[in-house]
Amino acid sequence: MWKKYDPVTTEAPNSDAEFDELATSLGFHITFSVDNSQGDRESMEDFYRISYQKTEDGKGLKYLYLAIFDGHSGPEAAKFAKEHLLKLIVGLPYFWSPKDIDVLRAIRDGFLRLQSEMSMARSSWPTQNGFRCRAGTTASVLFVHNKKVYIAHVGDSSLVMGYYDTTKLRWLSKRLTVDHTPDKPSEKTRIERGGGKVIVYDGVPRILFKRESLISVNNVTRRAIVETPLIAVARALGDLWSYSRLSKEYIVSPVPDLTIEEVNKYTDSFIIMGSDGLWNRINSVGAVNVVQNTVKSGHKSLSSKVLLRQIYQPWVDIESHADNITIITLVIETLEPR
Repeated sequence: MWKKYDPVTTEAPNSDAEFDELATSLGFHITFSVDNSQGDRESMEDFYRISYQKTEDGKGLKYLYLAIFDGHSGPEAAKFAKEHLLKLIVGLPYFWSPKDIDVLRAIRDGFLRLQSEMSMARSSWPTQNGFRCRAGTTASVLFVHNKKVYIAHVGDSSLVMGYYDTTKLRWLSKRLTVDHTPDKPSEKTRIERGGGKVIVYDGVPRILFKRESLISVNNVTRRAIVETPLIAVARALGDLWSYSRLSKEYIVSPVPDLTIEEVNKYTDSFIIMGSDGLWNRINSVGAVNVVQNTVKSGHKSLSSKVLLRQIYQPWVDIESHADNITIITLVIETLEPR
């Protein structure tokens, strides 16, 4: 957990009463919480950021920003995205436009600008076995802005909405993102157009990584190009090794899916953001049930902690392997009279 303040944005691990009062300017009562675990992995490659910017008079919020970055092949790309993506988006003047198309363009351009800055920063990242760093990261980003929810996404961290259906009189779940797996037809076609290959390795579709390696033949060591099944996502930030001179684009694409989620101001709802370590252990319906029951019991600020504990304890009981997990829960409640 960490907390930091600066003149532009405020960052905090969990919301509080002061934040809730400010957040009503966004059109809703909002409560957010976060929790994470390294599991039994040797290192923590998940990073998150929660930030908001106050209005000039200090009485409201211009936006709320929540993001999860699940790193692979090292933490460098995820850490870089956590530190730099927000300012690259909100620094674009058209982010502040009332038009949705401009806001989405700013978010997309921020992703692409970050990819470019990573390319320049890569030389300062540690080498891996004598070769340039190949770190990458998923990115799942949510803005509450202009009284709407804007979502940008690359990779296989996921966002799920739980909402109360006033017709069916029960809580339902809705996936807000689609995992970018290499075997998805549109992704596979794009990968192959750039000269990449997709194979199934250990039951998981992966992109073959072509890299220079040291090999020994007849006691003679030399450099050679080898193919290694590496990454199980078709889109990510970083993965700079994947640039294709054939297609003039990254085989592991940094271009995000962009959506706008209209939140019904008359109906309570919540959004669960989680790295794949969460969704490998519980489905959307199960996660929504856990959070809904936590909110109903009056402990909405503990939603992420309760959900993590719910899925983590079975791992401990059977001494199973556990991935890095990061969970952010955003509870959105109507301002309308009950």
